[in-house]
Amino acid sequence: FLLPMALSKDCELTIIDGKGGTDWSAYAPAAKRHITVAEREDYTQALDILRTLRDEMVKRLAEQKELYGGISNYWNAELTQRRAHNQPFKLVVIDEAQELFHPAFSDKEMKQVAQETTELITTLVKRGRSAGVCLMLITQKPTSDAIPTAVRDNCQVKVAFKLDTAEAEKSALGTIPDDLDLPRAMEIPKERRGGAVVVRDDGTRE
Repeated sequence: FLLPMALSKDCELTIIDGKGGTDWSAYAPAAKRHITVAEREDYTQALDILRTLRDEMVKRLAEQKELYGGISNYWNAELTQRRAHNQPFKLVVIDEAQELFHPAFSDKEMKQVAQETTELITTLVKRGRSAGVCLMLITQKPTSDAIPTAVRDNCQVKVAFKLDTAEAEKSALGTIPDDLDLPRAMEIPKERRGGAVVVRDDGTRE
């Protein structure tokens, strides 16, 4: 999914890797911002990145209608208009997202960092899409104790790969459909590697 984004001149990619490893190192040359989160200062750096993105979002929301001739939503403007005003689609990937909400350090300063981080991510998830700023939160366990419900419930599109329990599917996708003909993450065959269920912003499953 991310490869065409990374290669596109119309997408500005930011990667915040909560694993603190090298899984995303191949994308680093194509990303405007790429950090791994492991040490104390990494959390502060991630916070600074989110502040910058919030400021960019607010600026776009204030200017878009004038820039795009009365069009207030980024996605309703023509690609040529967005290019003319140097406004690429901004995609922020946060892997192991729970690490930003629950840092490995529990002192007062880091709690404040985590609180502001949560507030910024919530704001970006709620308002960013209209400005062409979107977040992709990746986690193994999207339960409320890992991802705050204010963030999780405002994510418009949800994707789940194979899951083993109904509880896990409900946490990841929000619901378990009563209609047995609808796709379920629990029923993806093990041999279908990479198979996933997508719940779109209108509630439909695919």
